Amino acid sequence: MFPILETKEIAKNVYLQRIQAPRISKKRKAGQFLVLRRNEEGERIPLTIVSSDTVGGSVTIIFQAVGKSTTEFAEMKVGDTYLDVVGPLGLATHIEKFGTVVGIIRAFENMAATGSGGFAVVAAGISEALVATAGGLLVGVLAMLPVTLVVLATPNCGAT
Repeated sequence: MFPILETKEIAKNVYLQRIQAPRISKKRKAGQFLVLRRNEEGERIPLTIVSSDTVGGSVTIIFQAVGKSTTEFAEMKVGDTYLDVVGPLGLATHIEKFGTVVGIIRAFENMAATGSGGFAVVAAGISEALVATAGGLLVGVLAMLPVTLVVLATPNCGAT
């Protein structure tokens, strides 16, 4: 059994839950996910691990209540338990330039801290993410420029 240590609605139908899962909290890496099941009759639902606390032995998830199972998850209270929490699963993501990720996480943290999802709350994090994304696009375009020039200069390149 995996008890819920914290649960709160951080935006309309978007929930943050912190779940006691010491082994998962110690092993998880960026980009990995969990599979949760509420009870014997419940569906197995995969959700991304947002963060973990290795000292406290907990993992944090954020999800939107859109179907039967995630709506049931949203109705759970502190002290309620998940029957199964399996993870960490999936290949860890190697992140070198993580401005976008940090910006989005900062926006979610601001939403959680204020209990609101208004523009003023998320603007700083989202703007940071957009700048990082624009930088990444610029690098990608510049990286493809030499390839494009070679293709254009080569007669019948790519012709069938």
